[in-house]
This record gives sequence, structure tokens and C-alpha cells, in this order.
Amino acid sequence: MPSMRESPHAAIRASLGLHTKNSKHSHAVLRASGRLYQCVVVTETIGQNSLEKRKKERTQMNKIALIAGLAVAATASADTLLNVDLSVVDQVTFTATAGLSSADASGTDSIGVLLESFFSAPTAAGIFVNGTGDLVAAGNSSDTTPGLFNSSGNTGLNFWSWTDDTSTDFVTGAAAFSGSATWSISSDVYAAMLAGNTSGNIGAFADSDDDTSVVIGQWNVVPAPGAFALLGLGGIAACRRNRA
Repeated sequence: MPSMRESPHAAIRASLGLHTKNSKHSHAVLRASGRLYQCVVVTETIGQNSLEKRKKERTQMNKIALIAGLAVAATASADTLLNVDLSVVDQVTFTATAGLSSADASGTDSIGVLLESFFSAPTAAGIFVNGTGDLVAAGNSSDTTPGLFNSSGNTGLNFWSWTDDTSTDFVTGAAAFSGSATWSISSDVYAAMLAGNTSGNIGAFADSDDDTSVVIGQWNVVPAPGAFALLGLGGIAACRRNRA
């Protein structure tokens, strides 16, 4: 049996041993907790980086969409400068509107402007015909012999030869054309025009599809070709009523 004198020392040693064991255990727990904390920090950092990357990607996509939207809006907001009338068989008439040019462009009427994608398919035969009327680029004097031109294999229709002036200028925000002009065309060309598109860009200065041009506005067929068929049906019905 240990003496009473030894008991306090034994208790102290035991206490110190327990404390040491507990301390080691505490350090082990702390080290484990540290490693766990580091894992959590690293995981959170990776997650934040991934989130930031996705945010940047979304921002970039939104910017691209915005730019594309603005481009479409800009095209859609361009004024109609020329109305195209195909309501008379084998004849086409261009009439200027009060529309304003959407861009600056300088050139000559010996090149003229291109009604882009006027035909729905490349033409098999070209067009080279003079018309009558005073359709002219605003600021020019009319020579009363406006011309139409199409190079075979192209879809654009070129309006040119409208003045004796040496140059033509289209100015942003200013009226683009004035007057009107009419051309007599062959039945084949007329049929191709009826089957063509109903609107598109007007490019200055260009006379064929492969020319570089500046879009100054829009052309538009009025009434739409589909309405011609309705007018024809109406005429047939009226004849039948008269005969009855």
C-alpha cells in the first residue's frame, strides 16, 4: 500500500499524464480540424471561381445578345425610301417616300443604288431598260430617263442613271429620294418580280450583288403581290355579276 505521503504525487502524476494525453488528443483534433477547414476553404474557393466564371460567361453572352439585338433594331428602324408598285401587268413603278437616309454615302448615278434581294432567286436573263419619270436622289436634278439594271445571276435590282449631275450624296437624317418613275418590262421579268421578295435593303452605291455598299434604307412592295391575286378574283367576280 502506498503511503499517504506518496498519494498526492501519484495523483499529480496521473493528472499530468491525463492532461498530456488530453493535450495530444486536443492537438490531433485541432490538426484534423485544420485540415478539414483547409478543405472547406479550398472547396469554397473553387466553387466561387466556378461561380465567377459562369457569371462572366453569362455577362459575355448577354453582351453578344444585346449587340445582336441592337443590330436587328437598327435594321428594323431604317426608313422605307422607295415603294415598289407591281399592280399594273408588265410594269413596275418606284415612288419615293419621305423616308430619311440612315447613313452617309457619296457616289455617282452611273453606279446607282441596289435594291438588295429583290428577286427570290438569281435571274436567268439580265435587265437593261430606261423608264420615264422624275425619280431622283434628293438634291439632284432629274434627267427624266431613270434606268433599271440587273446582271444575270444576281438577285438585286439596280436603279441608276437618274441625273446629269456629276455626283450624288445621301446624308444621314435627310430625305433620300423624290419623285417617281415607271418602267415597262417583259412578261418574264414581271413574273419574276411578282415571285420576288416584298422588302429589303437599299445599298448605295452598288449595281450587283457582289458590290460593297452602304445601307441607306429599305424598299417595300405595295400592295404586296398576294393582294394582286385578290384584286384579280374581285374583277372576275364583278364580270360574272355584270353578265348575270
